[in-house]
Amino acid sequence: MEELINEVSARKKMYEIKLMRLKKGHDYSFTSDTAHYYSLILAQNTHDAWQQINELLLKYKRIRVDPTIVFKSDVFEKMMTFERNSSPGFITIRTQAEMIKYMKQLEWKVNELEAKLSCESIVAPN
Repeated sequence: MEELINEVSARKKMYEIKLMRLKKGHDYSFTSDTAHYYSLILAQNTHDAWQQINELLLKYKRIRVDPTIVFKSDVFEKMMTFERNSSPGFITIRTQAEMIKYMKQLEWKVNELEAKLSCESIVAPN
């Protein structure tokens, strides 16, 4: 995840530099106004798209790749016991959603650890 964020940040920075260069390029006499404004609009749109992708990746990183995993099994057990006592055989949608969100965080962490292990096994000499 971190490598992907770095790649997207580099692309975003590249288009930001290109955009600044195009803004300064308007002072040169060899550029026509329409061609310059068209390329400026394209560069701005591309920069905005990369920026949105970067923000989306950072959002998912904050949500799913949390460095600390909080053990919530006791919390879920209490919630389900309470809900079963109030309505036998019933678990609320909110509890199910929280459990699914927690499981996704754990799956992301497991995938990240597996990727690190596979990279280490490739790099490690025999």
